[in-house]
Amino acid sequence: MDKALNLIGLMRKANRISLTEEKCREDIKAGRSALVIIASDCSDAVKEKISGLAAKYDVKYLISNYTKLDLASAAGSGLCSVASVNDRGFSEAFLKIIEA
Repeated sequence: MDKALNLIGLMRKANRISLTEEKCREDIKAGRSALVIIASDCSDAVKEKISGLAAKYDVKYLISNYTKLDLASAAGSGLCSVASVNDRGFSEAFLKIIEA
């Protein structure tokens, strides 16, 4: 597993990530979300809904190279299309790893 996926596991253990589309929407609207990670293989409708909502609330989002299975495996959960990172430090660390 790569560093970014390992970090997702740490976020899950620290309870700083939400893994369902519904929770992600709630976190964006409530101002808890620092970053939204969108799986590469989720539906176009989900990509449009979540990225549009994130843009509306001025939340960074990333359509990642990771699949729903990659995200789920890293977080130790069922398949998930989107993840909301609810911590600025984790968000910055994730983006730094992705950009390296």
